[in-house]
Amino acid sequence: MSSSRFPNKLRFFEVATIYHDTMIPFIEEALEHDRIHSALFNDQAKSRDPRKYANGMRKLEQGAPVPDLIDHADIPYLVGDNLKHFSGLNREDVDQMHSIRQLWNDLKHDNVPGDFHPEDTADFMACCVRVLHRCGLNEAAHEITSLSSHAPAISAPAPAVAARKLAQPGDDIKPPAELVRSRSKSAVTPLSRIRHPAQHPLASGRSHDLVLREDGSVTSWGSNDYGQCNAPNGKIIAVSAGRYHSLGLREGGSVVCWGDNNNGQCNAPSGKFVTVSAGMYHSLGLREDGSIVCWGDNNNGQCNAPSGQFVAVSAGMHHSLGLREDGSIVCWGDNTYGQCNSPDGRFTAVSAGGHHSLGLCENGSIKCWGDNRFRQCGAPDGRFTAISAGEYHSLGLREDGSVTGWGDNNDGQCNAPDGKFITISAGGYHSLGLREDSSVVHWGWQRDG
Repeated sequence: MSSSRFPNKLRFFEVATIYHDTMIPFIEEALEHDRIHSALFNDQAKSRDPRKYANGMRKLEQGAPVPDLIDHADIPYLVGDNLKHFSGLNREDVDQMHSIRQLWNDLKHDNVPGDFHPEDTADFMACCVRVLHRCGLNEAAHEITSLSSHAPAISAPAPAVAARKLAQPGDDIKPPAELVRSRSKSAVTPLSRIRHPAQHPLASGRSHDLVLREDGSVTSWGSNDYGQCNAPNGKIIAVSAGRYHSLGLREGGSVVCWGDNNNGQCNAPSGKFVTVSAGMYHSLGLREDGSIVCWGDNNNGQCNAPSGQFVAVSAGMHHSLGLREDGSIVCWGDNTYGQCNSPDGRFTAVSAGGHHSLGLCENGSIKCWGDNRFRQCGAPDGRFTAISAGEYHSLGLREDGSVTGWGDNNDGQCNAPDGKFITISAGGYHSLGLREDSSVVHWGWQRDG
């Protein structure tokens, strides 16, 4: 196998082979009859393809083994559902697993993706090790880890990079042309019209964006695989973007959701709310009485909101943050990287990222805690008025209106343009900013580069 175009290609393939050979029997085990029956022939499958359902049930009654009945196109969904329930994997792990297995197949046929770089070998190793550990396959994880000691040219682990480049979004993450121009009749909602300090007129998700116009309508762009850009009609006063779903707060205080609902993250409760926040596969809402309501994925306890009165909420990948009236921060959910170890002090704003958290102190300084593999917790000095945590990078809005970014910058998501901004939003691997003239500025990852 030639390595002229990819110096660490051979090491890359060794890691993929170990991972592939380890995961295949594990996946086959997950596809056993007693584990997959309900997932293969459930109501969703019945409504999606009634004839396939009827045919499968007939063959099952005749004694056909379940694996023989599986359509290969359904395997990613079935494997994902079963591994998530039976091995403790979350959806991100499953997505990485499918991407890694696909890459193994590409490498097997000597087909290295053209947008990979030598340092991606380490990223790839980190993905493999993380998923194997979550499956309890520690021996294979240690075998892959040992390979890194023989590859000094490989950079530090960066698990987001490999997964990102293996799973491009469906559409450009690029704002409509009229939004990047100065104020017009359909300009973005000015902050003077925002009724609650935790409400936001723009939001960045993993690979889609939302902007609230002055007339209360929502403009969306980017990946729309789950309908996360299909904003409903009606007047909305705040928006929030999750991994594959979106939230809107209507003028009367009700919450409207659209996009991916596989984990119930779009099943918003009734009642009046003052702000909302969309996480990876869960959602948060702050009621008028200051209580927090959570719905969606709760595998890591990210929906186990504490009691009490709060003034702001923020949903991260698998954790959640709440800002109490006294300025203290409460965190709940996944704490693998210490993202829930909130510091003492009084804060005025919070933001939950991928596996890290940000807090804006009363004196304008920023405190960060949690995952720091990309230096996304290395907040700069100075006084800031707003913060936003992305998946692996962070943004801060200074008092003079300038934006500072830190953390993962593989796609330029930290290279904020010059000028004065009034609010910011950090997404998956890109960032948004709203200027004083209500024009939207975008920097970072786009499908076309």
